[in-house]
Amino acid sequence: MIVVDDDIDPRNSELVYWAISQRCHASRDVMVVDGMCTIGPSAQKYPGNGDIANKMGIDATAPLSGYPAMSRPRPEMMDRVVKRWDELTRPKADKLRTAKR
Repeated sequence: MIVVDDDIDPRNSELVYWAISQRCHASRDVMVVDGMCTIGPSAQKYPGNGDIANKMGIDATAPLSGYPAMSRPRPEMMDRVVKRWDELTRPKADKLRTAKR
């Protein structure tokens, strides 16, 4: 299970991965719990354990205090950047060759 803040769309894997990479400290925010019940393919994967398995949780939420609020660009600015991304990230040499004279 991965827990994120309400500013992260849990159906958007790119945002979830961003939250994990920016807001998760593995030594504190990743939990493995033994002795959990399970069903499905993982129960057959390790015969002899019955329906007992390990489960993992990741806390990808921002700290409650001590950090400034997140600053994000306006949606219309993000749309402009996405539309021009190829142009903005093209190598400088390519830009010189395609310049209008």
